[in-house]
Amino acid sequence: MSCEEINLSDTISSILSKIVEGRNLGKLDSDTNNNLLLEVLIINLQHRLFTLAQHCLDSMERPFTDVDFEFRIKFAEADLSVKKLGKDEQSFKKSALNVRIKGITTCQDALVASLKECNSSTIQSGCITLWNLCLPMLQPNLRNQIDDSLKLIATALEDLQSMLVLLRCQVHVELAKCYKDQERLIEALENFSKALNLDPNGQYKETIIYNMKCIDLKTNLYKNQNQLRKRLDFFWSKQAARNAKAKLQPLLLKVGEYLAPNTFNWGIKELSENSMNCSSFIVLRDKNKKKKKYSALIPLLLLMLILS
Repeated sequence: MSCEEINLSDTISSILSKIVEGRNLGKLDSDTNNNLLLEVLIINLQHRLFTLAQHCLDSMERPFTDVDFEFRIKFAEADLSVKKLGKDEQSFKKSALNVRIKGITTCQDALVASLKECNSSTIQSGCITLWNLCLPMLQPNLRNQIDDSLKLIATALEDLQSMLVLLRCQVHVELAKCYKDQERLIEALENFSKALNLDPNGQYKETIIYNMKCIDLKTNLYKNQNQLRKRLDFFWSKQAARNAKAKLQPLLLKVGEYLAPNTFNWGIKELSENSMNCSSFIVLRDKNKKKKKYSALIPLLLLMLILS
């Protein structure tokens, strides 16, 4: 710890002592005491003075009478639980990830409850805390675990019409990436579009447009695949019909030979030699004027219809 950090720690410790002393002497009421401790707690978290931060929490008078204050404490406790990991805070070890996910869940549950009871300032504070807890999880192999948290932040800030425009833009970009990974392309496009409209300085414009083009190409590819699949189904059904006819031909040949063996065999021979259709065969039959049984023509005509 540097000299500057030691001096800061000593200063905050002195402030804490005076706050506790003032409360014990009755100079500070419960709400004033808690509000002062909360402000000191936030400073401790910013400067990673976790022991003093925990001391602030332990020194507060409970139960809390103010709903907004109670939820701000819950957000701070979730943040502190992760920051206590110290050097492993940004680690991707299983144990560290489990602590982070637990902190995210705690903060998310508190934020959901705060939407019904708290003012906009408290809700925005919860959104910022939850976003900061989610940041290390924005990896391709991890971000699908926090898509619900990102959606909650995006919806809460949108409902408030929050002026935290850059944060809203970042959340929509990351949420769109989650949807893109999950092949939820329409929802991904919607969030990229929102992010593009919220991008104040065009900081994410190039990334957003690139991803939107990729989704557009993928969507068109799926459309082409569907058209190709329909055409394949059509040709497959035609081939199946042809196969059915091919299976029926031997049976008809046997039937024709049984009913009129001479006439039937003569007709097949004429068809194969002259490549005639049904109508030409009838004309040939009239020209030859050979006496054939009319019943023999029926299976022959059926066969020619199937073969045509």
